[in-house]
Amino acid sequence: MTIKNLESIKTLLNEAQRLVDSYADTPLDCSNLKLHVFLYELTEEIAILNRLLELDADNFAEHFKNRCFERARVNEDSQLSFYEDLYGACNNLYWEMAEVLFGEQELGERLSILLPEKMIVIEPEFYLPEPVKPNSQRLKVKFHEKKVTDLNALAKREELANFVIYRSFLIDLREIASLDFHLHKTFYRELKRNYPTLVANLYQHNTSFSMLLIQLQIADGVAQSPKEAISSLVEGLITNGKSITGQTYATIGAERAFTDFLNYLKALPEEFKEEVLALTGTDDEVLSEVIDDLTQGRCVEIASGRLISILENSNNKAVLNAYPHLTSEQREALYRQYRKNSLPTMHGETWLNAALPVYYVKQLLPFIEINHSSDYINLLRTVPPSLYAALLQETIINKYPLPSKLAREIKNGLLDDEQKHAFYQAVWANKEKLGSVDDLLRFAVLSDSEELFSEVLKSVEPENRLKVLTCENAFYEAVSSPRLIQVALQLLPKSEYLLAMATPHEWSALYRAVDYPDSLEIMVQNLPEKDRFEVITTTFDEISLLHLAANQFSSRSLEILLQALPEEKRLPAIREKKTQGGNLLSRVSDNASALQVVLQALPEQLKDEGRVKLFLSIERIISNIENKSAGRWISGIGSKKTKLLRTIQDQLLENDGKSHDMSFFLKETMAICQIKRNPLHFWSTPKSVDEFSILAKEHGWQLEEDEVQLGISR
Repeated sequence: MTIKNLESIKTLLNEAQRLVDSYADTPLDCSNLKLHVFLYELTEEIAILNRLLELDADNFAEHFKNRCFERARVNEDSQLSFYEDLYGACNNLYWEMAEVLFGEQELGERLSILLPEKMIVIEPEFYLPEPVKPNSQRLKVKFHEKKVTDLNALAKREELANFVIYRSFLIDLREIASLDFHLHKTFYRELKRNYPTLVANLYQHNTSFSMLLIQLQIADGVAQSPKEAISSLVEGLITNGKSITGQTYATIGAERAFTDFLNYLKALPEEFKEEVLALTGTDDEVLSEVIDDLTQGRCVEIASGRLISILENSNNKAVLNAYPHLTSEQREALYRQYRKNSLPTMHGETWLNAALPVYYVKQLLPFIEINHSSDYINLLRTVPPSLYAALLQETIINKYPLPSKLAREIKNGLLDDEQKHAFYQAVWANKEKLGSVDDLLRFAVLSDSEELFSEVLKSVEPENRLKVLTCENAFYEAVSSPRLIQVALQLLPKSEYLLAMATPHEWSALYRAVDYPDSLEIMVQNLPEKDRFEVITTTFDEISLLHLAANQFSSRSLEILLQALPEEKRLPAIREKKTQGGNLLSRVSDNASALQVVLQALPEQLKDEGRVKLFLSIERIISNIENKSAGRWISGIGSKKTKLLRTIQDQLLENDGKSHDMSFFLKETMAICQIKRNPLHFWSTPKSVDEFSILAKEHGWQLEEDEVQLGISR
């Protein structure tokens, strides 16, 4: 090495060391792990290169090549690679040192030094399958694989920004930037078939290529509907008041989901895009305003709620479910766009799944302290999943090892499937460090982890599992997840399960399951058939499971409970009165869907339309009496009249009630309505008489003349 080159190399190393020294007062914490990984690598490389320089300066160029190979191997597909961090400090050091050592080079020569061995350049070739008049719609594409040394352009760093690099493959996007739309379709189809691993990287290279992918999907009729796109955005956003930008964190998944949605909007045909942006929620929130709020970094949780409101607004159904399509004019405009314009090929900001290099992260883990859920969140977003076990083992965890907030964030989408699997395995591998069985089980429930929930429960002796599940109300909390309920039932002894279900109490999982029909169905179907009637009709706090479903107008839960009963037990369950206010049919009389469920459960001989209408008419009169409706001065709850009217309702639901015809029930009902509360009010007509007469007229019932004589009081 010449003296001039030696001095230049030393100068580059000294400049790099000054950069490291400028961060000397920046302590390592969970929020700046990425920065310290960059600094750690730079510090280590400076030390190694200085040592190589001291030991054998004459052969430093060869040692440098070997070090490039080793470094490229460690950083492959990571955030420190040349592709992901082209102008990063350590990559900058190596590029400039290569310029000093080897002078002017072709790009292929330079890359053969700086990148891993056996790099392959993918080069597309478009051709006509037969000698016909050239037409881009008839062209086909095939790919040639070339050595990286065949790249003969001058080695400039900005050249590399035009390439997509993944593993050992490179593709120069300038080769396809000027294609017309038909050729882009051909290229995309063949790339997906021949090099599927390159597709995601290529079409996330920059915004223009991301939009191209969506336009290709729209043209082929396979793009998402607005409902699907908004649902994907909601799923990707993190809750609990965090924001997309600013100092508060938002997950990579949230940021990627928002970026993808913006690209989706930009790619839509203009008129359709305006319709989508004008979608409103149930409280008049407008989609365009929600997007503006997210762009400005406002609360993700609020935005998610507003997006859900837009999805649930029935007035939006037509637009939400429409798939974007191109008119002939719009399709021609798209073709013109790609005939006239080339795509930019420089590498832009992307959301690829590049992680920090495992080697450097492992060196830093023992020096990190975890104090809050936000520390966990920052680390899980930064550390490769393969290191999650080491993360929990090596770091210093203070206060709460498994905070509830972390569990909720995981449930809401903090981690993707690969990360979740790795994290739950890491939790189980470090269970002694992270807490008791109760702590682990609660975390599994709050994060909705079937995997961890199963592992924890299996570790408990079968006879103790119910005790563990109920100790911290884990079973109660698990009801919101049918998957967890299914696991619990598979692992609980049958006798233990029946004991838990047959004993209603304040924290009864079965009672909570009324709000979660999928879980309720699993729980009820696992009850022995002989015990179902007792469990479903037993009261707690003066209400049974069946009546609780009726009170909450949960039609599906009501249907599940009734269908779970043996057929001969359904009518007794419907007729049974658990609290003041009538039987099950009375409770659902004001809810059409719940009423239909109960009517369907009646025996065939009791489904007579007239009898049902009379039952419901009596229920309306009882309700008016008890609620002081129609000008009544006092409530008639528990009065003789309401009790007698309930008796008529019971008779209408008796299996032998068919022995009485409608005229009997009409006459009996009117006779009860004519009862006076106070015989001193001889001049007044009971309100219930007028009400029943009106109802009879509405339903076409003929009342005998003496049945509608005026009474003397209510």
